[in-house]
Amino acid sequence: MIGVAYTNDSTLEVTVDTDLDTLATALYVKVDDALKDDPRLTRWRPAVGIAPKLSDAELITLSVIQAFLGFTSETRFLRFAREHLSHLFPLPARSVGLQQTPAGGGIPAQRIDPGARHRHRPVGG
Repeated sequence: MIGVAYTNDSTLEVTVDTDLDTLATALYVKVDDALKDDPRLTRWRPAVGIAPKLSDAELITLSVIQAFLGFTSETRFLRFAREHLSHLFPLPARSVGLQQTPAGGGIPAQRIDPGARHRHRPVGG
């Protein structure tokens, strides 16, 4: 049990808190505790280098939430997560990738000099 179900002792009814924040928090705590209890479950990371933006527990939690909610598109899930979960997880403002490059190629438009092709080198220089 993750810890979001409550039992009413007088009626033995079980109610579940469907709040996404509660589920995400409880799931994160459960995953984080499991990873700390068994270090073999975590990946080895070098002491130097680029630090990951998300911990293993945060990444696993987001992956499970993505599956629970039925997102098959990572892009759509990240858009959803930025809107609904960014106060819980350190998500980047937007993903960095090929979709940010201009359609005409890999050079941003402000760096293209349209007159560069037509310039000539000075004679004798």
